[in-house]
Amino acid sequence: MRVTFDSNAWQPAVRPDKFPADPRSADFHKINAALKSGAIEGFISETCGTLEAIGKAARAQHFAGQKAKTTMTTTPEPGGVIKMSLTVSPDHSQHPGLHPIMADRIRDALALDVRLLSAPRIGMPRPQEFLDASGGPDPTKYAQWPDLGA
Repeated sequence: MRVTFDSNAWQPAVRPDKFPADPRSADFHKINAALKSGAIEGFISETCGTLEAIGKAARAQHFAGQKAKTTMTTTPEPGGVIKMSLTVSPDHSQHPGLHPIMADRIRDALALDVRLLSAPRIGMPRPQEFLDASGGPDPTKYAQWPDLGA
């Protein structure tokens, strides 16, 4: 069974021991066992580390100040035509990093084979923990299209 956990459920499902007072604690322990056994294939939105990683009070100011990387190239073509290409990409160095607790919980989720679902936004930086050595989304952490098939 494939389950996409929302932002209020994935952490208790991954680490139910951290939420003992939650009235649904017994259910989260069952879900966690199902994740461990592979009976549930879990997914969470990458927004847990991109958008939601920035505190609500600081979010507007943080995102208003971000600048995407842009690259423009021009290439002369026959007949006096100039071909222009503009590339817009995120500057991942602008991400402030994950809070250590969030980083631990995401590591725990990935250890249970919970995969990130891409939620692209133009110019949105990702935290270092979501990137591979080339600076792009780490395919070992993100769900790939074949994973999402029927």
